[in-house]
Amino acid sequence: MRFEVVAATLLLTWCGAGCGSPPRLGRTLLAQPSMVADELAFWQALEGEARVTNDDALHGLLLLADGSDAHASFAARVVTAQARGWIAPDAALDADGVASVGMVSVAVCDLLALEGGVTRRFAPKSPRYCTRELVFRGLLPERTAQQGMRGLELIDLAGRVEDARLAMAGEKS
Repeated sequence: MRFEVVAATLLLTWCGAGCGSPPRLGRTLLAQPSMVADELAFWQALEGEARVTNDDALHGLLLLADGSDAHASFAARVVTAQARGWIAPDAALDADGVASVGMVSVAVCDLLALEGGVTRRFAPKSPRYCTRELVFRGLLPERTAQQGMRGLELIDLAGRVEDARLAMAGEKS
């Protein structure tokens, strides 16, 4: 009987710690108008961020995808990300919430048109399997989809995406 009580307490504690809402940073770099206008200033400021906000991550991903981000608001970025399949249509993201490695991984797999293995073919927009694909290809360090994206990590990933694009372009010529 005592074992069941301890096990139930541990299970409730574990679920309560992991099932809550994602942490919020309370600020986004894009709240500063200079960051929106100056791409270099944005990437430099991102370097000092321990965690990246959803707004900043989507801005960076759109810069990678299109070379610019003409969206005036976080809501417009979310609509575009949903249309591209980077996030689920019913996703409830806070602009100043911590961006997950999984969300960023789905977008990067889409940007690089990575097919992956059998599991990715059955679940092509799965944050878990996209993260595993990027780790396997050496684009990300060993991470899980639920972890928060770090500023330096997003900068490094952006550089690796550009390198992968150049390598793919070289293979086509």
